Amino acid sequence: MRICYIGDGESIHNHFMVDWFVKRGHDVLFLTDTPENAPVCEVGRVTISRGWGLLRHLYAAMRVRGWIQDWKPDVVHAHNVTGYGYWGALAGFAPLVMTAWGSDLNLLAQRSAFVRFCISHSLRTADLITGDAEALCQTARELAGKSVDARLLQWGVDPTAYDGEIDPEACERLRAGKEFVFISTRRLRPLYNIDVILNAYARAMHRLPSSRLLIVGDDHQKSDLTALVDDLGA
Repeated sequence: MRICYIGDGESIHNHFMVDWFVKRGHDVLFLTDTPENAPVCEVGRVTISRGWGLLRHLYAAMRVRGWIQDWKPDVVHAHNVTGYGYWGALAGFAPLVMTAWGSDLNLLAQRSAFVRFCISHSLRTADLITGDAEALCQTARELAGKSVDARLLQWGVDPTAYDGEIDPEACERLRAGKEFVFISTRRLRPLYNIDVILNAYARAMHRLPSSRLLIVGDDHQKSDLTALVDDLGA
């Protein structure tokens, strides 16, 4: 199968998905405006100006349409509904799969009536919409304003990757002598409310003395959140 992905080359989720299909012998073209960090496959650069507003999406869609016409995929898959989803919708190819990532529908759709209109239009062009929560799929159906094929597709873990014996030394390093370990793996961005997690743990840690909290994500809020940890004494 020939699969054309449209998405962010810096997203680890896109890397996982592309790698899965490549390893199974499928041909994959990845179209992105961040080609420097794209998955290992055939990569198409979509060069656009950040300051053009809506025009940048129209221009990007033209570039995407050109790639699709030349490459002739069997299916196009856009990740997420806004931005890259606009490019897939405006390119006019079918079948088109669109994956919602949460903030694109639950946050951006609330910004203005115009953004909501663009999102609704994109959803209506998709032959299949996937989301990692049933509530997200229901939001997609409501925004589309018509009957659409929106399906739950949750992230998973390959259990065979953990068939080996547990390394007791690694476990001890993780626990650091504590009985319970709470872990947050989200990126350090306002969207993920890491400050709420820190404040909650600071209130609970005295009732759970045999516990620790690990924040293993990284991003531009790291210094602010590190300062919050110091202020909370957590």
